[in-house]
Amino acid sequence: MRCGNKGLLLTLILVLFTGAVGDLSAKPQILYENTPTNGINVYPLKSQWRGQSMTYKPLKIADKYWVSTGQDFFVAEYGKPLTFTDNWFKKNAYATESYSISNGILKFKTGRQGFTFGFGQSKTTPSALGIRFGAGWNQAKKDIYRLKLKLNQSGTTKWRFGYFFVKRGNLIYKQIKEFTVTGQGTQSFAGKLGFVRVVIPAPLVVGIQFDCLTTNVKVQVEKISIAPASKEVFFRRKFMLNQAPVMAKATFRVCPSYELYINGKKVDAGSKVYPAGIQKTVNIQPYLRKGENTVAFGREFYSWSGGNPNWRFEGFAVDREGKLTRLLGDTKWKCTVKRQPNWMQADFNDSGWKNAVLTDISKEDYITLPNGKKVGTGLDPAHMGML
Repeated sequence: MRCGNKGLLLTLILVLFTGAVGDLSAKPQILYENTPTNGINVYPLKSQWRGQSMTYKPLKIADKYWVSTGQDFFVAEYGKPLTFTDNWFKKNAYATESYSISNGILKFKTGRQGFTFGFGQSKTTPSALGIRFGAGWNQAKKDIYRLKLKLNQSGTTKWRFGYFFVKRGNLIYKQIKEFTVTGQGTQSFAGKLGFVRVVIPAPLVVGIQFDCLTTNVKVQVEKISIAPASKEVFFRRKFMLNQAPVMAKATFRVCPSYELYINGKKVDAGSKVYPAGIQKTVNIQPYLRKGENTVAFGREFYSWSGGNPNWRFEGFAVDREGKLTRLLGDTKWKCTVKRQPNWMQADFNDSGWKNAVLTDISKEDYITLPNGKKVGTGLDPAHMGML
């Protein structure tokens, strides 16, 4: 043991004095294998194993497909949807000009300065009880929040929405959005106001305010709601297996809010925590069976940064005889942006859904190697293992 230690010490001394380890100050060189992908773990763009992303088209989804992802602010704050009454308005709101309330409707005529009303604290009501704007929206942090407004007006009106927050003990106003409600008579307006992630957890928003900027117009406000929102996309695919598999896995793109079903049984779901990971691999063997099988997947795809109704899925199943069945993205998948009852069930009729469209992988998931060659990155499914 001692002799071995002396030998090791002698070796170290020789290395230090002879420079056997080479020039440590030299710049390292990156070497590539002489292969089509330079030895990097990627695959050719024209691969039969890796699946392409699928998407619903057209990419521009109509406003009617917005879905609420959290409680309306007024329900969360006051326990019920906004209904105008004299006593309630005097207790919880304020207005800068004269108004009247009847039959649950706020009525006013704008003057030279327009008309302002709001809820919670403001510059004119600094001692009022502060609201908790955004409370309960934690699971919608990735989303935008939208306004729904119904009113009756004598002409087109221009509006401004803003909020008050506390910073270092000071009450500060921030303008968020200007919008226009066009037309005369009863009108409904719906549109984006801001980002949920901005109002939670900080700054603490203690008041919200609406300013009708148009002068000399009569307005009757019937309904107001403010809630986080997103849009959804759903995919379904049927396929056959000659035998029940002994091994089966699926790797797919994930987001904060999604649901994966096989044959009507929930396999996995998103945590609703933002930000989320990029992809996930799950064991789907317990859910597959001999004969026809159905995969159903739904997700919220729209967030504060936008989004497209696409998805990528790569799965496989192996039976006792070693037969491998691959399930990749292709145009046999069906898709829709409208949530329907029982959409995840195996016997659901999806004949009215559109066929998925494959995205151009060369524009979506690739890197350019030093030799100029473009190669796909895609997903990295779990290895099948030893059978």
